[in-house]
Amino acid sequence: MFELLKKETLRIVEKLGLQESDFECQFIKGFGKGGQKKNKTNNCVYLVHSPTGESVKMQKYREREANLKTALRILIEKVEMKLDPKNSKTMSKIDKLREKKRRAKKKSKKKYNQEEC
Repeated sequence: MFELLKKETLRIVEKLGLQESDFECQFIKGFGKGGQKKNKTNNCVYLVHSPTGESVKMQKYREREANLKTALRILIEKVEMKLDPKNSKTMSKIDKLREKKRRAKKKSKKKYNQEEC
């Protein structure tokens, strides 16, 4: 299953020490838009990481492999946030956004305080 992942995601897997046996994968019937192919085949992926209890249900694409690949990447990011939040990629993005908003707020405050004088 891990052979579908990109190198960057594989590094996260190695860093966290995740095993393929930790993941439970089920393919279930699709739903929603997409026609007969999507609704009658088992292309929807339900992945669970047993040790943490995190789960993902993915049916973005009509192809089973594409859904599996995307679901696996998302689930690994979720597990990383739970096990190692300080060093996770998602948390660093959130921190950068917070810093950007803080600077904008400070700049705006400074601008409007100067106009009053």
